[in-house]
Amino acid sequence: MINSFDDLIALFRTHDTWGIAYRGVSDASYDLQPSVGRIKLSKGRFRLYERYLFQRFQEQARGLLDTAPENSWEWLALAQHHGLPTRLLDWTYNPLVAAYIACQGRGRHNAAIFWDVQHNYVDLNENPDPLTISEFLRFRPAHLTPRIAAQRGLFTAQPDPQTPYVSDGLDRVLIAPKARRPILQQLYKFGVAHGSLFPDLDGLAAEIAWRASDSPPRNVSSKRRRRRGSRKSP
Repeated sequence: MINSFDDLIALFRTHDTWGIAYRGVSDASYDLQPSVGRIKLSKGRFRLYERYLFQRFQEQARGLLDTAPENSWEWLALAQHHGLPTRLLDWTYNPLVAAYIACQGRGRHNAAIFWDVQHNYVDLNENPDPLTISEFLRFRPAHLTPRIAAQRGLFTAQPDPQTPYVSDGLDRVLIAPKARRPILQQLYKFGVAHGSLFPDLDGLAAEIAWRASDSPPRNVSSKRRRRRGSRKSP
């Protein structure tokens, strides 16, 4: 169990991080299941539905892109990036990034960081279609978005998205609820924050809002206190 930032660092010091992928989840009870796999359908209908989602995205997104992805795997990564339910799971090579994702929110439940050892990477010649694979595969797009690059991100894909992710090399550690906020505060000092991991205006705004909630600017607070103190009773 991780109860502090020091516990977190001590754990990662024991890892030979070469080839290890990490995934943070804010609730340890969550299964590692791709978003499209949470759609409850029979096997036959599910395959048709997954294919339908993917094809519609490809057809309708082309007109919104300056440059189209070069293969079906890059199309699927783009769809995942923009919120379409897919069979991809997001991972990172940076354990501190996984810790940041895990510690989001203020729930009373344990968070968790999962890690997994090396899987085969996608060979486009052998597996050109991500929806027909027969083994667990890792994929890192050749043309990285700023977010994927900043987060040292990668994806895993699995043959059956309707079942949770499993692997002989899969392990995890729990993070106590009380440790979430202190860990986020320490990660911020090391440059792991929303603005750096999501390098766009949304990420910047989220980081500013978080910092303000953690430590409201004194001049704002003092002005509010003066206004409240200046009100006269009726």
